[in-house]
Amino acid sequence: AVVSTQSTGEEFLSWTFPAKLLFITFWTKWFITKYCAIWCMSESAACLAGMGQQEDGSWDGIVNVDVVKFETSLTIQDELTSFNMQTHRWVKRNVYKRCKVLNTPVLSRIISLTFLYLWHGVYIGFLNLFVVEALGISTEEALNRYISRDKISGYIPVIPRWFLSCVQYVMKNMCVGYGLCGFALRTPARCHVFYSGVYYCFHWGRVLWLVVELGVLRRLISDKKDKSQ
Repeated sequence: AVVSTQSTGEEFLSWTFPAKLLFITFWTKWFITKYCAIWCMSESAACLAGMGQQEDGSWDGIVNVDVVKFETSLTIQDELTSFNMQTHRWVKRNVYKRCKVLNTPVLSRIISLTFLYLWHGVYIGFLNLFVVEALGISTEEALNRYISRDKISGYIPVIPRWFLSCVQYVMKNMCVGYGLCGFALRTPARCHVFYSGVYYCFHWGRVLWLVVELGVLRRLISDKKDKSQ
């Protein structure tokens, strides 16, 4: 009801840009919590039935979501690895590792995400999710190289680390929620109305960052190394 009456309707488009971003964050968190709840209940039922015990005696053989890590993670990568864990492990073991012969981690990741896309179903919203996920992780890795929390604290000691962690947590939830909206809306028409309402900001932002990194930052770093030598 929330999707059909707000996120793809005139009411959503009439909101301010900050209000739309807040809606993205909270609505997608509510949307994905349903999956976490079902997985936790199915895991509990399986354990009560005697399934899921490991050789070391632990009962995490069929765990599909690490709730604590999922709710407290500060990076997109950490949140993704704590969610739908069994599927990720299977894809990593049977798809990603078999692509090592290509000797290109980026291509291996693209093939793995393409497999996940076809597995979930051929919807434009699913494709959008995995594209945004790949761009988000690559952007996050690049940002950690240039402006990590430790570097910011070193440059500006006035800013406490807990404040930077809070900012990172909010940004992470917004980025993940932005991609999950496509997963929930699925069809091209609904996705377009929604993303045009926020001006495709994360799509353009991530592509712009990749252009800046590849065209400017890496060239500056290489020039500094050449001068030092």
